[in-house]
Amino acid sequence: MKMLLTLWKRGIFRRLLFTFLVVVIPICLLGINFFNLGMSAVKKEISNSIQSQINFYFENFEKEMDRIKLLQSDLINDVNLNKIANLPETMNLYDRTSAILSLQQRLLAIKNSSTYIKDVIVLLPTSEDEIKITASNGLSKITSNDRELLNNIPDKRHNYFSFWDNRLFLSFLSPLEFNKNTKSSPFIIAVELTEKEIRSALNQFNNYKDSGAVLMNPLHNYFLTTDDNPIVEIPLKQYLGERIEKKKVGNDLLEIKGKAYQVFYALSAHSNLVLATYIPEKFMFESLKGYSNWLWFFSITSLIIIILFSYSTYKYIHKPMLKLVSSFRKVENGDLNVFIEHHHEDEFRYLFQRFNVMVENTRTLIDQVYKQKIFAQKAELKQLQSQINPHFLYNSYFTLYSMMENEDHDNSKRFAKQIGGYFQYMTRNASDEVSFAAEVAHARTYAEIQARRFRNRMRLEFEDLPPEYENIVVPRLILQPLIENAYEHGLENTLSDGVVKVRFTAMNQFLYVIVEDNGYGMSDSDLDILASKISGDADVGEITGIMNIHQRIRMKFGPLSGVEAYRGKDGGLTVKITMELERERRNDA
Repeated sequence: MKMLLTLWKRGIFRRLLFTFLVVVIPICLLGINFFNLGMSAVKKEISNSIQSQINFYFENFEKEMDRIKLLQSDLINDVNLNKIANLPETMNLYDRTSAILSLQQRLLAIKNSSTYIKDVIVLLPTSEDEIKITASNGLSKITSNDRELLNNIPDKRHNYFSFWDNRLFLSFLSPLEFNKNTKSSPFIIAVELTEKEIRSALNQFNNYKDSGAVLMNPLHNYFLTTDDNPIVEIPLKQYLGERIEKKKVGNDLLEIKGKAYQVFYALSAHSNLVLATYIPEKFMFESLKGYSNWLWFFSITSLIIIILFSYSTYKYIHKPMLKLVSSFRKVENGDLNVFIEHHHEDEFRYLFQRFNVMVENTRTLIDQVYKQKIFAQKAELKQLQSQINPHFLYNSYFTLYSMMENEDHDNSKRFAKQIGGYFQYMTRNASDEVSFAAEVAHARTYAEIQARRFRNRMRLEFEDLPPEYENIVVPRLILQPLIENAYEHGLENTLSDGVVKVRFTAMNQFLYVIVEDNGYGMSDSDLDILASKISGDADVGEITGIMNIHQRIRMKFGPLSGVEAYRGKDGGLTVKITMELERERRNDA
């Protein structure tokens, strides 16, 4: 993994991919940017079109109201109306009836001149009979509702619209300033507008699903909508009331119950009315969804191209290069049986062929020297195995004889089995390497035999091998000779309380096997000589076995591994075996 990360940081593949992305990504970003600019322009045009539609309708609506108001103003000078209101005593029944009919026809003509007019009403509150004349019903008495309407007429005679009982009236006109207390004006002319027709006109804005339009006067709490939907109306009324204080015309996004609406509105300073339309955003720009799909197609296609380019670069450049680098790593670690193949006719095939020739030549050149060294080490191991100490043999038999004489049959059988296992392992020549579990078991057998012999002088502390290290392959006879050295040399002069300890410790990528005693059988000068002999700086003498162990461990686990000897914390000799596990794993791989 570490090698892959290094190759990624320094490799050609990363540079090729980076160069390709530097070229492709700006093109993709420019395309996406142009698309977004185009989409924004189209959305802006749609918004401007809707806003223009509102402004156009509002302008025509106000022109129509001004025309109706002009007809209403002309009606003030009507001869028949003024006679009925101001000179009723000069008219006989016939003249009065004719005047009322003529007035009603004129009111009806005004009503029929616009679809927005529901009725034209003339109220005569100062007349003796308190009558009213309407375009729809003609002559009738002023009712309580009419009186209530009169009480709600604004004081300003030129107010553009009036709202009462959720009814919309064009401004009330009279020849005099109307006074609600004295009722001094002889007549009042009112034009009531029909909400049905206004709502019908507002429906022209409902060009989208779930859209709607409203006409409202925030000062008089008048609110007319094409779609009776309180879920939308209440937040919309609040929103428009806040917005028109800041901006008279505009549009904005309003979210209601998790649903986004585009709201367009306009406030008329002339009439103080607000016209607004609300459209669900997803339906308003639904026609642009196809262009969004094309953007996704463009983006996905660009991503596929990047992936295909990356894959082809990885397959045809990076992967062969990685294979070549990995093969070099194996050669560096001592594996000269590497052979790599390449099935494509390109430059890498030539490189691989030259690499194979190089490895073959290297293997041929070092084969003789390397194998001769191995054979020499194996010969030393064979010699070490054949050097069975006769003192150990007959001392073991004497110990067994003593146990049998004392009728200690259980321990006798166990001791005899241990002796047999020990000599079987020592004389077996099947393999030069064994599992660490087998090597530790043999060393434990030897240590227990010696502990039985010297049970009155010393004791044994032998730790269990951690299970995760049992299957490590190690050279044979690397641990038992060190234990033998502790008994024969370290504790040679110890008469009591001697201790031999065997411990296993792991740290980072290293495994340590420590054999230590608390004896004083070796002086500092002897310890220095021992260390020199292990490192190969002195004659081998009688400890050829320890040197052999040191060299075989270094050959197996690398130059950072081996054997070292030093004074322990208990004052005795401590011998430590170091094995680089990472090196062992690479060799296995």
